[in-house]
Amino acid sequence: MACPRVVNSATPPGLGQRLRRALRPIRRLVGRFAAPEAGGLPVPGSVRSGSAAGRVRQVQRTVNRNHLDEVPIDGSYGPATEAGVKALQRELGLPATGVADPLTVSLALTRADRLARERATDLATPRRTLLRLPVPPQPRDPARPGRGHLILETASRGWAVKLLQQGGFAGYEAESTACFLALLDRLGPDGLFFDVGANVGPFSHLAAAVGGWRVVGFEPTPDLASAFRRIAEANQFDARLEELALGAVPGAAKLYLSDDSDSSNSLNPQWRKSSRQLMVPVETLDNYVARSGAAPAVLKIDTESTDAEVLAGAQRLLGEHRPWLIVEVVEDEFGGPMEEQVAAFGYTYYPLLDDRMPMRPQPHLKGSGVSQQWNWLLAPEPLDDAFSEQVARWRAALAPCTPEPSD
Repeated sequence: MACPRVVNSATPPGLGQRLRRALRPIRRLVGRFAAPEAGGLPVPGSVRSGSAAGRVRQVQRTVNRNHLDEVPIDGSYGPATEAGVKALQRELGLPATGVADPLTVSLALTRADRLARERATDLATPRRTLLRLPVPPQPRDPARPGRGHLILETASRGWAVKLLQQGGFAGYEAESTACFLALLDRLGPDGLFFDVGANVGPFSHLAAAVGGWRVVGFEPTPDLASAFRRIAEANQFDARLEELALGAVPGAAKLYLSDDSDSSNSLNPQWRKSSRQLMVPVETLDNYVARSGAAPAVLKIDTESTDAEVLAGAQRLLGEHRPWLIVEVVEDEFGGPMEEQVAAFGYTYYPLLDDRMPMRPQPHLKGSGVSQQWNWLLAPEPLDDAFSEQVARWRAALAPCTPEPSD
């Protein structure tokens, strides 16, 4: 006679039992979408065109929790909903069928919950930065009244804010900043500046504070765009922020948020390691100029390895208006494609990598080989030594512009 099996209640559950417990939340989520539906679907419980409006709205809300409210909550499984589901499936590593099957929905809900927790953590522990940043006076006309200082108040904890917090405008890309201010001085007040890849807008805010220029910034990263607007409002600048990316063709693209620095966010998936992405609108500069009726006299481009694509979408602007360009060349391989985009327009290349004067043109755009500054001035007309002297004066005027204690 076999002995009866004795079960010890203290024995840890087996692998099968642990697996069943782990799958319970997913099963509950799938069950919300797994009710039988008339008409027959390839995967039971899937939601697609023709599904009940209430279930479609649930899918639309799920897509929006992952994609910053891109799909209207109307209960109709139309092209916008299908496109949103496809984009979500690509991010989840699933086949982009456009049909909200139970696996897509369950993984999306789990991902949305994780993102919500991350955002709540960030909002619960803000570290606001409040700085009074001295701005340089006009060295060519010392008697001209200056603004004195700029107020920077933001919850952004990114790269640009860190540099400004540590060294003010004296420590923020000093050679490029000095050349930029000398260029505004050369062109006169009341110009228009486009800041592509603006981050929180150091160049934009200097253009408004020192040169009295109008500004349009382009920044697709939501928290950086918000910080740009707050700084402009606090200082009453004539600055507009367009929350979009610029490229060679209009449409939409995935913005890869760098795990290391918000200064390295890029449309290029190979640029930096990224565990978070956003779908963002993309426009060309030529389209923007055409619809806004405004063309910049100075254009700064810093889009982390996609600068050539921005220039490709600005061919009409470069040919008709010939703006002065400040561009970032992060590595040698990106210089050639940028040269191809401006080759027809007669630009001269001046490196802004150090404080050597006078400035001398170079035949090709190259990266600096260091991890600090890679900016070049692309001039539509050759520069003389007088411009280099003005850059040196602005460099000296910037030197004492370190942060002041805030009240």
